[in-house]
Amino acid sequence: MKKLLFILLLFLINISVTTSFAQENTNPGLKELISSAIIVNSKLKPLEYEKLIEQSKINQFNKQPAPSVEVMQDKIPFSFMNAGEFILSYSQPLKLFGKTDASENYYNYRALKPELMKEELQKDLIKEVKDNYFLLYQNERKLSTNNIQQEIIKSITKSIEITYSVGKGSQSDILKSNSELQKLLYEDIELKSEKKIILNNLRTITGLNLPQDFKTSNIGAFVNTNISIDDTLKLQNQIIEHNLEFKYLNYEKTLNNLERNINELERKPDITFKTGYMYMSGIDEHAFQISAMIDLPFMPWNSKRIDAMVQENEYMDKQIDSKYNSALTYMKSELRNKMSMIDAQREKMKFIKEITIPQLEQTLNSNLVSYQTGTLDYMNVVDTYRMLRENDFQLIDEETKYLLYLSELERLISAELIKIN
Repeated sequence: MKKLLFILLLFLINISVTTSFAQENTNPGLKELISSAIIVNSKLKPLEYEKLIEQSKINQFNKQPAPSVEVMQDKIPFSFMNAGEFILSYSQPLKLFGKTDASENYYNYRALKPELMKEELQKDLIKEVKDNYFLLYQNERKLSTNNIQQEIIKSITKSIEITYSVGKGSQSDILKSNSELQKLLYEDIELKSEKKIILNNLRTITGLNLPQDFKTSNIGAFVNTNISIDDTLKLQNQIIEHNLEFKYLNYEKTLNNLERNINELERKPDITFKTGYMYMSGIDEHAFQISAMIDLPFMPWNSKRIDAMVQENEYMDKQIDSKYNSALTYMKSELRNKMSMIDAQREKMKFIKEITIPQLEQTLNSNLVSYQTGTLDYMNVVDTYRMLRENDFQLIDEETKYLLYLSELERLISAELIKIN
């Protein structure tokens, strides 16, 4: 009996832990969403096969050519007085001067490209997750603000109805107030529809079955934190070291140098060894055959071909250097622009939050008192309310832009700035 109770207790504890774990994971944070996206996203699988395809090419080009066996009957007389000569020979072409090693190095390095492509896709997925997460935060804030504004309008409407019931005000003011409420209700429908689309995007990217009531977390605290961004020179160095465009250019330059080495080795001759057995039926003699055939790559018509291939590699090298310098100039300009935009967003957010909204809230409260005492008409109250509403939404939009600009800067410098659990 005690054993049965002990087993039952363990079973209940297991159910409790499992349920608790499931509840915790119904609303994963930003880090969990990113981790899931870079592991299970369907776009990553083709790159795994791309890597295997490139690796399979290494053993296709780093080996010596296949040997050949030749069987021949030669020197058959027209009189057919004897069977002529029977020859069995074996030949083996050999690539010398490190040509197979050069090919192996080339295809080994070429196999690294899928890793760069995977890294690029992962960074794109991270940015995509963050962008949709921030848009969801924007949507949540607007829905919350919309609900607060509905309560404000309902409160104003009740105040108008009370005033109207004692013989003051007008019924048209009540109708105008109800019209404002209907606009908010319509906006609420639109915002909820947008939320479904954003959630579907997150489900597709992360492969997670996120619930319809999924919510963001810790973004508000991050927005209100004054994060420090390193100086421009340090960020430029980070771009050169970590940005994928520069990684691709460095990859292309190294690959081009390896290809040039292969083309330079074309100037070195290959050799073909041949051994064989010969039977001469006319004199009933057996003999061995040994020969060596050496290529002549220095012949003028072939040498010009090799010169052209090497020259192509030289032009390619100069083109890559030109692209590198152009990308560096562009990246420096883009970095300065991003940082200017981020600084401007901070100033706009601070101005709206600390000056505009508090003043409009005071004006609205003052207008409501003046309306109740009959010294101000209802349209002035509505105008002030609309301005407050527009600024509430503008603050939300500016905060979202701030987060999206940070996400773009992260993608540019390939470093984490937005640290949200």
